[in-house]
Amino acid sequence: MKKRCYDKVYNAHKKWALFVMAFFMFITILSPAYVTPASAIEVVSGSAITGQAVYSEALGSLRSYKDRPVITGYFSFRGASSIKDQRERFFYSDGFFSDPATVYDEHLATMSMCLAGSAMSSYDGAAIDYPTKSCNVRELLDRIGCTDVCVNADFMVKPGEDTIGVCLGRKKIEVNGEEFTLIPIGIRGAGYEKEWIGNMKVGSEGDALGFRKACDRAKETVDAYLKKYNIDSTKTKFWIAGFSRAGAVTDLLTAALTDAYDPTGANVYGYSFATPQGAYNKSRSYPNSHCTINSSDAVPMVVPSYMGFSHYGDDVLIEDRSEEFKSYRMGVDYAVDVGGFKVPQDIHFSETDKYPTQRAYLEELMNAIQGAVAPDRQAFSTQKVEGGDTVEQILAKLMKFLMTSESEHVAEVADAVSGFKDRLGFDGLLKLSEMVDAVKEGINTLDKEKRDEIYAATWIWFKPGFESSLSKEEFENLGKMWESMVYVVFEIAHYDYVHSGREGFALIGTMMKNLALIGGAHNPEKYLTMVKQRDNFYMNEVGNPVARTDEVFRIGESGDVNAVVYSEGKPVAVISEGRMEAAHDGSVCTLRLSDKGSELKETGDGILYTNPASDNERAITMAPDRDYKVVLIAGDRGEDVEFQKWTDESGKELSQSETFEISVNHGKASYTLIKPVYRTVPKPTPVPPTPVPENQPNETPGGIPGWIWIVAGGVLAGGGAGGAFYARKRIRKKNNG
Repeated sequence: MKKRCYDKVYNAHKKWALFVMAFFMFITILSPAYVTPASAIEVVSGSAITGQAVYSEALGSLRSYKDRPVITGYFSFRGASSIKDQRERFFYSDGFFSDPATVYDEHLATMSMCLAGSAMSSYDGAAIDYPTKSCNVRELLDRIGCTDVCVNADFMVKPGEDTIGVCLGRKKIEVNGEEFTLIPIGIRGAGYEKEWIGNMKVGSEGDALGFRKACDRAKETVDAYLKKYNIDSTKTKFWIAGFSRAGAVTDLLTAALTDAYDPTGANVYGYSFATPQGAYNKSRSYPNSHCTINSSDAVPMVVPSYMGFSHYGDDVLIEDRSEEFKSYRMGVDYAVDVGGFKVPQDIHFSETDKYPTQRAYLEELMNAIQGAVAPDRQAFSTQKVEGGDTVEQILAKLMKFLMTSESEHVAEVADAVSGFKDRLGFDGLLKLSEMVDAVKEGINTLDKEKRDEIYAATWIWFKPGFESSLSKEEFENLGKMWESMVYVVFEIAHYDYVHSGREGFALIGTMMKNLALIGGAHNPEKYLTMVKQRDNFYMNEVGNPVARTDEVFRIGESGDVNAVVYSEGKPVAVISEGRMEAAHDGSVCTLRLSDKGSELKETGDGILYTNPASDNERAITMAPDRDYKVVLIAGDRGEDVEFQKWTDESGKELSQSETFEISVNHGKASYTLIKPVYRTVPKPTPVPPTPVPENQPNETPGGIPGWIWIVAGGVLAGGGAGGAFYARKRIRKKNNG
């Protein structure tokens, strides 16, 4: 009986000792003296890790440039070979701005031509819906990740003589570990109507007057944008692009922004194309302004170098290797009658090697203008010819016709001009003989009556051809300037006769035979093709340019959503906070739900217009010819907010996982809207700290010192063990007794 009783005491003490030791070891581990502070532990759910891994892996697998992702997409622009907007591919990367602006980058050059093309006045909206005309450039800026896209007031109304359309936005970029605000600036370079008059306003002093006025208006727009959005100009990279007239404004604006905000020019990137010369006797150069010139283009020469004009930036000359250009001379065939009197019989054209290239021809044409009718700036811009237009006005109207007309139209007019000989008749041939003499001697040697006879006769010859090939407006304008233009042509022909010698009228003959080519050298399509040939991003293009794809679904609260889009098992696009971060082939894009010109509203300063609607619900568009898988990843809003669920357009819960996968089959998705829902994390009620007695330096604040727990546990455990051993000893003694 006693043995059983001692055994019970032993087992009880043994169990007690083990329990007490385990309990106090657990308490000791949790003691504040040994616990790692909760703030030092990063708790990440498995789905969040998976989502971040998916995002990072996809981003790393797509093309990059200087360690920055590349966005491949499509944009629209106003071309010269069509009456509707054309579609082309672009490649954009924040890495384009890694080097200083003084370093020419062939990829940024091509992207700048895309920006310049998109900034041309769109064919959309017919002829009177001017707020819609900026749709292409606003779309492009949105697709490369810009926010707060604005246009100036000039882009909202019918263009005038000195107006200039400007569109700009902003984007945060990281360059070499430093954050900047990138401000792309697209200048309207085609479809600007009366602004053509401003093109040829040279003025009597300083920079070319028309370009300078437009530049000042553009800079006013940029200054207003910086002020509107409180942008630190010392942490800003300006990127400016423009074509033709807008190219001249881009060159001048690059210099102006450099002087105002960054004297080194490192952060002002100017890329202009078909750039007329607007800088007059410049005091310094701006190597951050890159002026791309097609060697065969006449427009960059129209404001002549011999008057002291140039570009503020450096010329990037691209050789046009077209073999279509041929030099011709125009001659007159005579028959000799019995009396020895020469009667003109016909006009003929024959090839010559007088001008080996179109550029050589254009340079000689400018020499003829200088030598024949405009020896200096004053004569060029202020002296009226035959009481009508000035030389600069005549050239402006000629250039407007060449550069705004379709190539087929220009060719039709050229045929009508060169075919005038078929309408001469015998009386005309006799009159032609007098005109040839006037060319040889110079029309300025004839009295006014004789000159008027020449004007009347030539109008009779050319009128039927012009009337049949020109529009009503073009024909009326030509009639108003006929006398001034014929005078200039005769004086250039006189220069031609004197300098061509036996070659005959090479300047006139070459002009009449190459009218369409001269105009075609200025086409934006031509420039885009030429810069693409120097850019290896375009060597392995995937697919063909496509029309705008249809909306597939929308992302609500898009600023909190990242996404990866897969096609055929491979990532083709990565979306960051609702905007495109990287794209493989342009078949996927994100965009505003609605961004029509009618939705643009004045920001309050009379200069800027923007779309005030919220941009936090964005559309995802995809090419309808393939299947996609889209992995949506909920973002992190911080410590006090946590992700709760994904919902559809009706508010129905779809998933509580931070990643959510959907399928898109040939442009069809299961949902029209997918939205993440978040909730605020309740803050725990703070517990007052336990008062700490004085003179207790070894205690841990907020709890009993760990060593006390250890000692107490040891004493109790030891007591239990001692009792067990004592009971065991009494049992053995009893048994032995």
